[in-house]
Amino acid sequence: MINSVNIPKEEKDSIFYFYPMPHWGGMNTIIAQSNFQSLSPSELFTYCMINYEWYNQNCSGRIITKQDEPQLYGTFYRKYREFVWSDRQLNALKQHRDTIFHLLRNVISKDGFIGTNSLLMMESLNFREGIPIVLAQLDKKENNDLYTLLMLLMMKGEYAKFKKTTIYEDIYGPESHIRSAIDNSQENRDLIRNMAKSFFEQNDK
Repeated sequence: MINSVNIPKEEKDSIFYFYPMPHWGGMNTIIAQSNFQSLSPSELFTYCMINYEWYNQNCSGRIITKQDEPQLYGTFYRKYREFVWSDRQLNALKQHRDTIFHLLRNVISKDGFIGTNSLLMMESLNFREGIPIVLAQLDKKENNDLYTLLMLLMMKGEYAKFKKTTIYEDIYGPESHIRSAIDNSQENRDLIRNMAKSFFEQNDK
């Protein structure tokens, strides 16, 4: 379906065109609505995992330096957010939320790690039920982005205990901004993990 999309030659010849990612006009390769509506939940999952339908140009995005990397950020915007799922993709994914989570969990189990697309889908669909999966991955290998994911899930879940911390104040409080970060200290990592575990257990009852 993706390969059959008719993209004007002038767009394909443009230096801005990278198939199947963004073509001119801020849009990515988008299949017809009739084809989109015909997708089964598993096909929808696969389509969304291999093709974002929207592109947000971010020419002013901050270059990530060696000094930045050790920090824990409150958002993925600085790294992954130029390519995003369209409203129709997100709406369809949410309609099949339970099935999508099952498929996502299988992918993570098979791969043995949480890839970028899986990371963003867990955030976009607010999969707080995936917290044990994230914690298990952190037991195997430290990953700063997984700490960001845990903080985002707690923030979106309005977790009161988290909102009372200085971590929350620093990265989501009134003085925060898109580049807000905290030190990647053992104390902060342990606090985030412990709070995320409590958050899951509280909501899992």
